[in-house]
Amino acid sequence: MKSQVAEVVKERIINNWWIQDRQQHLQTIKERLLSKNSRSCRLLGLYQEILKQGEIDANDSPEQMELRLSGLVVKQQGKLRVYNRIYKSVFNREWVEEELKKLRPDFYAEAFANWEESGFSNASYLLRDSALKKALSWVTGKSLSDLDYQFISDSQKLAIQDFEIALKDAEIESDRANKQKQEAQKQVNLIWQQIQSAKLQFKRTIAVGSIVVVGLIAIAVAWAKQADEAAIQKAQKQQELAEVNLLIASSSAQIILPDNPFDAILTVLVAGQKLKELEKLQTIDIRTKTKVTSAVQQVMLSLRERNRLENHEGEVRTVSFSPDGKYLASGSEDKTVKLWHRNGALLFTFKEHQDNISSVSFSPDSKVLVSTSDDGKVKLWTVLDGKLIRTIQAHPQKVKSAVALFSPDGKILASGSSDGTIKLWNSENGTLLNTLKPDSSWISSISFSPDGKTLASTGTGNTIQLWNLENGSAIALSGHTKKVQATSFSPDGKRLASGSEDGTVILWDLENNRILANLEDHRSPVWSVAFSPDGKTLASASSDSTIKLWNVWDMRNISTEKPQTLKGHQGRVWSLAFNPDGKTLASASIDKTIKLWSLEALNPSKLQIRHNYDIYRPDLVFIAISPDGRLFAPIGENGILELWDMQKKAQLFTLSGDTKAAMRGVEFSPDSKLIATASDDKTVRLWNVKDGTVFLTLTDGSTYTTVKFSPDGNILAAKAIGTTKGSSKIQLWKVTDGTQIKTLKENPEQPCRMRGIEFTPDSKTLAVTCAYGNLQLWDITTGAVILHLKGQKSHSRDVNTVSFSPDGKIMASGGADTTIKVWKVADGSLIRTIPAHLDSVRKLRFSPDGNTLASASSDRTIKLWNVADITSQDVADYINPSITLTGHRDLVNSLSFTPDGKSLISGSYDNTVKVWNLETDLDDFLNLSCLWLADYFVTHPEARETFEVCHLRNLDNL
Repeated sequence: MKSQVAEVVKERIINNWWIQDRQQHLQTIKERLLSKNSRSCRLLGLYQEILKQGEIDANDSPEQMELRLSGLVVKQQGKLRVYNRIYKSVFNREWVEEELKKLRPDFYAEAFANWEESGFSNASYLLRDSALKKALSWVTGKSLSDLDYQFISDSQKLAIQDFEIALKDAEIESDRANKQKQEAQKQVNLIWQQIQSAKLQFKRTIAVGSIVVVGLIAIAVAWAKQADEAAIQKAQKQQELAEVNLLIASSSAQIILPDNPFDAILTVLVAGQKLKELEKLQTIDIRTKTKVTSAVQQVMLSLRERNRLENHEGEVRTVSFSPDGKYLASGSEDKTVKLWHRNGALLFTFKEHQDNISSVSFSPDSKVLVSTSDDGKVKLWTVLDGKLIRTIQAHPQKVKSAVALFSPDGKILASGSSDGTIKLWNSENGTLLNTLKPDSSWISSISFSPDGKTLASTGTGNTIQLWNLENGSAIALSGHTKKVQATSFSPDGKRLASGSEDGTVILWDLENNRILANLEDHRSPVWSVAFSPDGKTLASASSDSTIKLWNVWDMRNISTEKPQTLKGHQGRVWSLAFNPDGKTLASASIDKTIKLWSLEALNPSKLQIRHNYDIYRPDLVFIAISPDGRLFAPIGENGILELWDMQKKAQLFTLSGDTKAAMRGVEFSPDSKLIATASDDKTVRLWNVKDGTVFLTLTDGSTYTTVKFSPDGNILAAKAIGTTKGSSKIQLWKVTDGTQIKTLKENPEQPCRMRGIEFTPDSKTLAVTCAYGNLQLWDITTGAVILHLKGQKSHSRDVNTVSFSPDGKIMASGGADTTIKVWKVADGSLIRTIPAHLDSVRKLRFSPDGNTLASASSDRTIKLWNVADITSQDVADYINPSITLTGHRDLVNSLSFTPDGKSLISGSYDNTVKVWNLETDLDDFLNLSCLWLADYFVTHPEARETFEVCHLRNLDNL
């Protein structure tokens, strides 16, 4: 019977399942595994590991949670297993290998398969040179399997070894060449001495001798030249290899950046150091130096982790700052408590507990440290000398998650544990004052209110109990759907935050005992919550390996504003603590580390932003920037144009029409002497910049929203709103007298719904962006559409912006689909599509030399792209920006390079105009990086020695 059932299952379900799966059950599992291309490799690799081993330990990582949600695997008794035998037969090892092969590029898949077959040991199958560079580009933004990461990591290590050998060979060859030159020079000098000696001999002898001497000189010079040429050729090859490895190190840093910025800064510093070493030997290609500098800058923008403490040998369960901010305490499953200086230097290790440490906390005067353990004991230690003051057997032995902390006045010590009780002790003598018995049979956390009158406790239930310590009464707060693991009072005592195994953080109003906000960004249980000392930020820690920072000061946007996410831990984050100065956050994790996060992010904008201008326009529509880089002009709904002088850092004057109708478009003339505006009163005006007078008023009954000068300054184009579908138009006027030149009307057979306009550099053609994802080029002389870009190669949503390279050969377009597309103007062929931003691309601009393309987005960032890369067919499909500029707090929709290309000016809905310095040197970024790592070098002195690039900068004086 069993065999018959098995045969039916095999015939009706397993064989050709994709055809017989009528209810799409198996297809749904497949789609969940493969639909998210960036993580599919990681999920398949994890599942492959389960198939090979039968089961793996469950750790609630984001990848494991996602695999469980697919329905393919199940968590049982702390292990992950395939859900059933049918799934195991359908999604078998052969199927996984085939799908992984599809996801990996051909050049990569073949090398990977050979390496795997060799037992992961044959280095000849590892990636090298261009193959490694292409692989590093491919993996950017993806989450891969552990084996993939090992393959790439081994390839990188081999590349770095090659680099070290090449560098050493270059030094040896350089020394050898120098010695050969010196030897050749000695020969020349010897021959010269012979010449001088020959002058004393007879004339004939001199003549004969001269022939010999000249021959000897020729031989010596040829010898020196030959030695030079050989050395140069070998040095060139070694330099090429060295530069490739520099780029590999830079790319490696950018790959690990999203998940571990701190490791990325350590990686990118290696690249920076190697670059400085190479520069001592020879001139480095400027593109290589630019890419390394860009990698350093990119990493710095994301960096928050400042130090990591790695002395524990087990999971670190708890962490706490002293109230005076001088010390940090931690407790671990290695049964030790450690006391650290705030800079990370280890002061004491306490080993007296007999089981896992579950909590540490300081007295209000910072003189006493209290620790609890699963051995049921509470121990008090002196902070200054690390001596044990007292041991209290507060709870039965072998309890779990015991916790203890001082009351705000330091007089009471509260403890709770899995025995279901909360005990209040006299902190001076250790006598028991009171025992509270919550509804829960297990106490997971306790916290005092700032005034010490209320104690919050959580346990096995889904509620929080608030205890009135004066009369022992309690009320319950309900809102979570699973066990509550942590609570924290705000500094003013008016709010309470709670974190739960349901993955949410709830913010409570304690004056009315109601929910203020339910925060749901975590993907796994929340184990710790903590308010910042000023009460403006709430931190939460989770099994998803992340820490979230919530802005709880502005309650209006708390439900829509995304929290900041701190990444770097490799597994569950157990505990959080703010330093009292509010500048540092400490976290403890299952990965055996404590991380110290700076809440004042390392801000390269100090180097990048030359000037910042605040304009305070709540009605802001757009900001125009003059081509000479001296002026900017914001317009708004109130119909007022402001003219600002950047050098004087002042507003010159304001301009407005008679009706003060809202202004929709604004543009400076190429010589910066005129400003054109388009208003809702159906007028287009040209203003004199010098005195603010009206030069021309143009009107034809249409409402214009966009204005644009031709590069030669002779024509003004304005785009009008169409009253019906297909009725948009563009009007062209002479700038000198306002004479109408031509009207360009939308062709119903080539629908566009015009959005934006831009002239080609020769002023003969007008590019029109469309709402349907199309792009058109119009001949302004004939009024004909000479190019209509549409279909699959075009944008999938509205095209917002277009820009031409200075030579007019390349056109870049940006759209609401978040991409940039690069086109050949001559035939409209698509060169490249770049997944550029996380939100709409609002503005594009080429630099004056045509080497850089700048893009601005609704995601608040500005990115600079190397034009040589985005137009090359030899560069991998995925391209990273050379620089990403962050600092704006709202969408960026204005961009302009200064004429010398050394600065970039941007305008944003955050009511600021920023002038960015594009000449920041690598040394500036390396200095900032080394300064950031100063505390890390205290706890890792060997790293300080490794990074000579920091050692030479004498961090003690920074």
